[in-house]
Amino acid sequence: MKVEIRKSSKRRTISLKIEQGQVVVLAPERTSERKIESILKEHQSWITKQLLKWETQAADLKTKVFEPGGEFLYLGQVYRLNVVAGVSGKVLIEGQSIALQTHTVSEPVIKLRLFQRIS
Repeated sequence: MKVEIRKSSKRRTISLKIEQGQVVVLAPERTSERKIESILKEHQSWITKQLLKWETQAADLKTKVFEPGGEFLYLGQVYRLNVVAGVSGKVLIEGQSIALQTHTVSEPVIKLRLFQRIS
């Protein structure tokens, strides 16, 4: 398991997070390696669970088809993608659909526009 350690003089507590399938430790500048190792061991089950969740979501995203009519889960609701001709790149939620205004109806462009606006 790869771990990135980010220390900061402004930070007062230690926290863990998962970024792009990697464990990130945020810690005060003076935190010892021994303390960080202890925290990682203490939270090993949470880390494993979160990494598995991230891998599952990443796999789902790779298999998802970004084309008109595709379904997407957003904030606990399922929305159908509606692509509208235009140049603004706006993403609007209208009823049960996500309306994306774009000049090109190709999967890479749709994916880019959606994640620029929703993420």
